[in-house]
Amino acid sequence: MTPGNKEAQVTGSLLVGILIGAACAFAVGLFRPILFPGRPGKGKAPAVAGDVSDLASAKKKLAELQELDEKMLDGSPVAFVLHDAEMRVVRVSRAFSSVTGFDPDEVLGKKPEDFMPEGPGKSGVIRNLTRVIEQGTIIGPQDITAPLPGRYTKETILPLFDDQGNVSHALSVLEDITDLKRLEMVLKSSEEKYRILFNKANDGLVFHEVQKDGRPGRVLEVNDRLCAMIGYTREELLEMTPLDFVKPESITDLVEVGEKFRTVGSAVFERILVSKDGEKVPVEVSSHFFEFSGSGVVLGIIRDITGRKLAEDRIRDSLAEKEILLKEIHHRVKNNLQVVSGLLNLQSHYVRDEDVKAIFKESQNRVKTMALIHEELYQARDLASVVFSDYIRTLVKNLFTSYIIDPDALSLELDLEDVNMVVDTAIPCGLILNELVSNSLKHAFPGGRHGTIKVRFVSNGEKRYTLSVADDGVGFPKDLDVFRIKSLGLKLVSLLVEQLGGTIELERKGGARFTVSFEEYREAGIDMT
Repeated sequence: MTPGNKEAQVTGSLLVGILIGAACAFAVGLFRPILFPGRPGKGKAPAVAGDVSDLASAKKKLAELQELDEKMLDGSPVAFVLHDAEMRVVRVSRAFSSVTGFDPDEVLGKKPEDFMPEGPGKSGVIRNLTRVIEQGTIIGPQDITAPLPGRYTKETILPLFDDQGNVSHALSVLEDITDLKRLEMVLKSSEEKYRILFNKANDGLVFHEVQKDGRPGRVLEVNDRLCAMIGYTREELLEMTPLDFVKPESITDLVEVGEKFRTVGSAVFERILVSKDGEKVPVEVSSHFFEFSGSGVVLGIIRDITGRKLAEDRIRDSLAEKEILLKEIHHRVKNNLQVVSGLLNLQSHYVRDEDVKAIFKESQNRVKTMALIHEELYQARDLASVVFSDYIRTLVKNLFTSYIIDPDALSLELDLEDVNMVVDTAIPCGLILNELVSNSLKHAFPGGRHGTIKVRFVSNGEKRYTLSVADDGVGFPKDLDVFRIKSLGLKLVSLLVEQLGGTIELERKGGARFTVSFEEYREAGIDMT
């Protein structure tokens, strides 16, 4: 025994029949705790000493664990409240005050009904504690009415059992979830605003997945407008893919749309939707591709264009009617001009003077020149312009025929660029060509002289053109001002060139070459005075 454990002390203790603890030396400098069981009696009594060092170590460890538990409970932001079987508060953690607003001294030894304010929160706590203590069930976690205004609390109540399996205590775990609740309210408010905007949109909206092959996948969400547009419920559409309510024949650009998604992330295209009752709904779809939760998703904004399509059809029908009417007008103008030409021809048969007959022929050719424009317009798909190269070929050949030119004597060379010319430019330009070619045919090759007439028409860009008529005939005298001589044809050429805002040049070398440069002209009104 240690020096402090005297024999008398042991003997005295044995007289009252208690367990004596002491420390005995088992080796030099080594002491271990022992326990002496004894019984009451006189004098000395034999005792058996038992080594209880393991028991002491266990108690020490238990004490350390209890201390650690206390630190954990008091250091946790979650509040713990321990109730006995009578619902009295026997222990609270340090966070209790900050979570509930109650001072521990106000609640220790009291039941919830003694310190909680009246209201649904109080009755709910009492009801849950009663159920846990009586039934041994766990309740929660569930939201409860927090004692502090503007705060939110979540509670879980667990039963604690004694050795006989009876509920001896109930442990309430209270967590302040105010920040979480406020975040939930912000998210809920944001979601509600999104939902309102989503469902109140004038256009149909659909979110859908994208399959690995790029085809539209399962519908993830739709708004009310799309449901109303095609007659399906939201639940029905969530079990479908867009291909289930799109007319297959309207999908003709799937590759192009997929390419746009890959390059710019969006595409606009038209489709025909098929409603639940089979009605066809033409729509314009503006789709946007983006990543969502690691997967490809498409947002489709679907606009009903039924009204627009009907308007387009009406415009198309109206345009077709106007095209028919305009064609008929050109046809009738051409016929009327041909009648005038025929009248001139008939009238010329009653004229004996050859000079007068020539005037009639020239007038007849001018009328035919204008009639030819209307014939080209009547046959053209574009009623506002003509292919001027085709017009030149026809006009020049008609002039060769009109003047009964021997094809072996005169040859024709054409250098023409295919250009569409509006009628306001084509008519005066055609008249200029008529006068210049007629002048060469009448005057450049007297006495059956052989030669060549060349006609060239090219575009210089930006709606600028050059027309030239050349011949290798006798030409004009150098001292003759051709635009001042008393010739109706050349005067008409000057007026028409002026009307077009162009210029005309004459080259006398090796015959005669007239070159006219002008811009496209759209307004009629030639002053012939």
